[in-house]
Amino acid sequence: MSNTQSTVILIARILLSFMFIMSGFGKLTDPATTAGMITGAGLPAATLLAYLAGLFELGTGLAVLLGFQVKIIGWALALFCAFTGAVFHSGTVASRAGLMPLSAGSTLSTASC
Repeated sequence: MSNTQSTVILIARILLSFMFIMSGFGKLTDPATTAGMITGAGLPAATLLAYLAGLFELGTGLAVLLGFQVKIIGWALALFCAFTGAVFHSGTVASRAGLMPLSAGSTLSTASC
């Protein structure tokens, strides 16, 4: 692998990790919004699940940043994002939580897994 490829991969890993670190930190310091979306999806123990999601995002973000088991962590994050995208950001739950209007072409006001 060339120096340029290594540098690009390192920068991508840093940017990806900070996205999850910041999202996880936000969920841990103020879980109310996430707990509201979890409640809106009809899942029990919303606050506990919000804290678990925050710990997962923070921990996996730090693992990616440090280069620990990056391929395995990457797959775990991909599955986590696919699940949360399908369950919480599909339109119904997000619109009930006041985060996304149902009109065509609209965007989420918050974008995190």
